[in-house]
Amino acid sequence: MMRKRIWKKAARSALPAAFLAGCFLLLLCSVPHVGEWIAEGGRIAFFKVLPATFPYLILTTLVCRSGMARRIGAFFGRPFARLFALPPACASAVLLGLLSGFPLGAKCAAELYNESLCRKEDAERLLAFCNFCSPPFILSAVGQGIFGSAAVGWLIYIVQSVFSLLFGIFYLRPKNRAPRVPAPPIRREGLSAALFTEAVADAGLQSLRIAAFVLCFSIPVGALRGLLTSRPQLSRFLPLLAGALEISSGVASIEGRGLPALAVACLVVGFSGLSVMMQARSFTGEAGLSMRGYLWAHLLCPPATAAVCCLLSFALGLI
Repeated sequence: MMRKRIWKKAARSALPAAFLAGCFLLLLCSVPHVGEWIAEGGRIAFFKVLPATFPYLILTTLVCRSGMARRIGAFFGRPFARLFALPPACASAVLLGLLSGFPLGAKCAAELYNESLCRKEDAERLLAFCNFCSPPFILSAVGQGIFGSAAVGWLIYIVQSVFSLLFGIFYLRPKNRAPRVPAPPIRREGLSAALFTEAVADAGLQSLRIAAFVLCFSIPVGALRGLLTSRPQLSRFLPLLAGALEISSGVASIEGRGLPALAVACLVVGFSGLSVMMQARSFTGEAGLSMRGYLWAHLLCPPATAAVCCLLSFALGLI
């Protein structure tokens, strides 16, 4: 028994050590190109990612801290609680997650838990299915950018949303359809100038956090692109491998407009990459929320989305 514990501790420490050693060797072998890769990551972060997330970061803070989440929950109320077996206030996170995507869904789930509007297990279930890709990115970068068709983008977004919501309905569903939540402490209600300035300042700090992850993952993505582009027999795997690290780079690497390209796009958009996962973790880590449900959702939903999108696009003649 003692030996097993020793081996488990050794394995846990060996994996991070091996990862750090690999990163160090990568930097040493790629010193002339690191600046170029980071510059490309900065272009993606400050011209694509942050403009699409900054206003929603402000909105998330205002919704959760002004009492608006309670009002949204009261409006949807009983149907939402019965469908998802979650407190009504969590409806705001689902709406924001569907409209604004990652990592805003994770931030909203953490905010609801910190504001005592849901329990820890409720926030972890919420995190699993309200943190997928946003419709603007799918419509512009995937639909128009790759296939030249907004209809393809809408198809991917709708099918992805359906599977994510189905996952949320059934994942770790409690027997009690309306879980009881402790009464939240008395807090200020309504919007105010102080709350708005607090939301803007918080959004600025969170934006820098998101940009830092994009810049960090631009280095392995650049190294991977340089490695595979020089080997034509392996370059076909670049979109999947780059997308497993950072979603924007994976989408930008997709070539062609056929069903294989559509399947790859669904997989890349659905998994969203390790960069997005780490962004979500940066919001939920302080609250102590588990990422297990998030990981299962992003592993199971993308293949199902890809299969259904390929069948529907072929039947409808979209591709």
